[in-house]
Amino acid sequence: MKKRMLSIIAAALLATIAMPVAAEEPQTLPMTSSTETQIPNPFVACDSLQEAAKLTGFPLAAPETLRDYPERSIHVTDHKMIQVSYQNAQGKTVTLRKAAGSGDISGDFRQYTQTTKETIAGISATVKRTNARAYVAIWNQDGYTYSIQSSHGLDNVTLQHLIQAKEAEKTGEQLPNPLLECKTLQDAADITGFSITVPERIDGYPHRMIQTIDKTTIEVRDENQDGGTVMIRKAAGNGDISGDYNQYPEVASKTIDGVSVTCKGKNGKIFLATWTNQGYTYSISIEGMPLSALNQLVRAIK
Repeated sequence: MKKRMLSIIAAALLATIAMPVAAEEPQTLPMTSSTETQIPNPFVACDSLQEAAKLTGFPLAAPETLRDYPERSIHVTDHKMIQVSYQNAQGKTVTLRKAAGSGDISGDFRQYTQTTKETIAGISATVKRTNARAYVAIWNQDGYTYSIQSSHGLDNVTLQHLIQAKEAEKTGEQLPNPLLECKTLQDAADITGFSITVPERIDGYPHRMIQTIDKTTIEVRDENQDGGTVMIRKAAGNGDISGDYNQYPEVASKTIDGVSVTCKGKNGKIFLATWTNQGYTYSISIEGMPLSALNQLVRAIK
C-alpha cells in the first residue's frame, strides 16, 4: 500500500513538471507625456545700431570700422545690453558694450599689470593695461555703463576713438573713422597740410604703416615680428599728441640738437619722448630704447 502511494505521488510530480508553463506577458509601463521647455536664445543679432536701440530702448554709437578689424557684428543680450564686436582674419577682437546701470559688463576678469583711472576724451575711465596697451576700459555716464575689451590690446588712438563715440549718441549719427591710411608720406602731407621727415627704416622694425588722425596729425608706425612698435607723430601746435597716459617713474629733460626733449621711462630706458620745434609738436612712443639710440632717432625727425 505504501509503495502504491509513493508511485502515485511520483507520477503526479512528473506530470506537473511536464505541463507547459504559460509565458508571462511583458508589463507595459504607462506612457507619460512631458513638455520640453526651449530656453530662448538671449543673443539677438541686429543688422544695425538703430535696430539694437529699438530692442533695448537706448542708443549706442560705434565706428563703422576699426583699423585692422574689418568685420563688425551687432548683438543685443536679453534686451538689456548692446554689444558691437570687431574682428580680423587672425581672430583678434575688440568688443564695445553698453547697458543700463553701473556694473562691470566687460566680461574680462583677467589680471593685468596696470589698472589706472584715466581721463580720455573728457571721460573718466578705469583702464587695464599690459605693456602700455589697453585691454579693458570701463566707465559710467548718464545712468549707463560702458566697456571696451580687446583680446590683444589697443593703442591709445583707437581707445580714444571708441570712447569718443559716446558723443554721437546724442544725434544718432555714425561716428566717422578719424584714421586715414596713406601709401606714402606725401599722401599724409597732402591731407594734413604739412610734411614729416623720418628715417627710411628703423633697424629691427621691417613693417611700416603711415596714417593721419583727424586730418591734423601724421603717424608713422614701424612694427617688428613680435608686435613691438615705434610710433612717431607730428602735428601743428605744442600739445602732447602721444596718446600715452601711463605714469612713468623716470622723467627727464634732454637737450638734443638744441631742442628740449621730455623723456619718460623706467629702468634707464625711454618709452616716450615729446618735444616741440618751429610751431610743431612731436612724439615718439617706443617699448624701451636706450638714450643713445633715441638721440639718433630724434635728430632724424623733422
